[in-house]
Amino acid sequence: MNKRPHWLRFGASLALLVILDGFLAARALNAEPVASVQRQFDAAGRVLRDQQVDAQGRPHGLLREFYANGVVRYQAQFVEGRREGLEKNFREDASLSRLAYVDGQGRELASVALLADGRLSSLRCADRPLLEGRDRAWCGFSGEPSELPLHDESGRVTAREIWLHGELLRREEYDRNGRLASLQRRNGDHDVRVRYFSNGQARSESSFRVGQPEDRREGFEREWAQTGQLLRESYWQDGQLLSDSQWYLNGRLKERRILQEEENGPALMRIEQYWNSGRLRYRGSQVGGISVGSHERFDEEGRLLQEVRVDGNGMPVLRLEYDPQTGEVRKAERIGPNGLTPLPLRQEREVF
Repeated sequence: MNKRPHWLRFGASLALLVILDGFLAARALNAEPVASVQRQFDAAGRVLRDQQVDAQGRPHGLLREFYANGVVRYQAQFVEGRREGLEKNFREDASLSRLAYVDGQGRELASVALLADGRLSSLRCADRPLLEGRDRAWCGFSGEPSELPLHDESGRVTAREIWLHGELLRREEYDRNGRLASLQRRNGDHDVRVRYFSNGQARSESSFRVGQPEDRREGFEREWAQTGQLLRESYWQDGQLLSDSQWYLNGRLKERRILQEEENGPALMRIEQYWNSGRLRYRGSQVGGISVGSHERFDEEGRLLQEVRVDGNGMPVLRLEYDPQTGEVRKAERIGPNGLTPLPLRQEREVF
């Protein structure tokens, strides 16, 4: 191991520098929490990285990484081993390419990415200015809404955003031909998002209450075909699916799920599925995603073919097959741990 001691004075502090296999540690003899600075060099002796550390050897203070030309490539702040505070990315010409703020839990609260000419390519705002005051105007903290175009490296406008007091009020995204591809906007206390086909027809739309977690979501979702035919519509309340409907391209109903409250038990999700002709294909119920009760299947003429009855634990207990011409039971089997057990036939559907 190559050790070369050097003395260096930082202000009023006398420090001992020791180079250890390409790393340089500067230990202040009468310093405060930042006890040393470690540096890493390349084969040509150029500094690649320097890092302030505390007495326990944890990153504490400024970390910097360098290009071969000596320009800072990246810098960040650490507190007792944790990344916290501002972090910056630079290009080789020293222009700022990205600025972000990280909190004590390592969460990135605010960030901005910039092109070489200073135009913005992305923005994320916090509830207060955190980016050296630069985000005061960008994020609408001056009291007036800010309208910002975002660009890619070619200079093409990829999006337009409106911010006020750190909240995104509206965002439009564009495809490579400049056509509107998606829209996000605030509608009262709901966040509305719409995606579009290239012909301008809406492809999907959602509206959910702002700030609610997934298990408490409240709002709706819709999907369309490029022809404008509605394909799906779902409604949610308090994190629970209230209804979900799907359609064929011909406009006929494909599937419908409706939550029904029961007086003496949990809510039942009633499910119906249909053939492309509009005739009933399946009918059944679920509780919390588990099948319960009777589940019926029908042929393309809408005639009953099979019924499976399920207990409260979601276990099938009985299977019935029907004559599609007469509607009579032609085969009945009990489903148990040992398999299927034939049952005597009855003319009525209620076998037991």
